[in-house]
Amino acid sequence: MNKQFPTAAAFAAVFAVLALPDGPASAQTSEITIGITITTTGPAAALGIPERNALDFVPKEIAGVPLKVIVLDDGGDPTNATTNARRFVTESKADIIMGSSITPPSGAVSDVANEAGIPHIGLAPFPMTPQRT
Repeated sequence: MNKQFPTAAAFAAVFAVLALPDGPASAQTSEITIGITITTTGPAAALGIPERNALDFVPKEIAGVPLKVIVLDDGGDPTNATTNARRFVTESKADIIMGSSITPPSGAVSDVANEAGIPHIGLAPFPMTPQRT
């Protein structure tokens, strides 16, 4: 039996479509940008490389809405993850941010996403604070 399971990026895309101001109807003309910062180099690359490889299975569109997936390496460094997240916010105008592969950079990404009001899906556990909910 061949079962296919949706990836986290696919869930992120569906969430982004539903979060658009007019719901899925307004999404018909939009592109969903998902910024993903993962650790593909450094000590935690054993986590980040499979995560990056899994992105090959992310659909190119969901419900007719094209997906634009931008992947950056943070090397497991919270400073790099913060820089990546800020690039997603300012340059890419990401609708959703995902990452990182390990806890310290995930917390850094969460801070930037919260500050910008963009949904964040962490790939590693990170502490939740009242400001992040």
